[in-house]
Amino acid sequence: MSSEYQHSVALFFQHSVYCDGMVKKEPIREIFATALKRVLAQKGKTQTWLANLLGVTPQSISLYVASDREGDEATRRSIAQVLGYSYEEFLDIGRKIDTQGPEAREPQTPLVDQVTEKILLMLADLDEEKKREVLRYIEEKKLLTDLLKERKGGGEG
Repeated sequence: MSSEYQHSVALFFQHSVYCDGMVKKEPIREIFATALKRVLAQKGKTQTWLANLLGVTPQSISLYVASDREGDEATRRSIAQVLGYSYEEFLDIGRKIDTQGPEAREPQTPLVDQVTEKILLMLADLDEEKKREVLRYIEEKKLLTDLLKERKGGGEG
C-alpha cells in the first residue's frame, strides 16, 4: 500500500462515524460551526476578536460560523487552540450540541453583541476616510442626543 493511499484512508476514518454497521462521513463543517458559535458566545468573544488574533479577516471567521467554509484542518486546529481547546475537545462540543436538538444549537447572545458584531463587520470593509466619517456621524448623533436629554432634564426642574 502506498503511503499516499494510507494517508487518504486515515483522513477518511478520522472524520467518520459508524452508524448501524455502516461508515458515514461526519459533517465536520457543521460540527465545527456549531462549536465555534457556542464557544464564542460562552466566552463573550466576537468573530472580529478571533479574526484579529488569528490574523485573518472577520469575513473569513464568519464563513466558519455560518458553516459556509470547512477550511483545512490546520486552521480549524488553530481556532480551537486559540479558544482554549484541543481540536478533539472542540469537535466534541459541536457533536454534543448537535445531538441535543435545534434549540441547543443557537447560543443565546444579547442583541447588543449581534449589533456590535454587524457594525464591526461593516466597518472592516471601509477605508480609513470612510471610517472617520462614520465616527464623526456617531459623535454628532451622541452629542445631539445628550443635548436633548439635558434640555428635557433642565426644563422639568
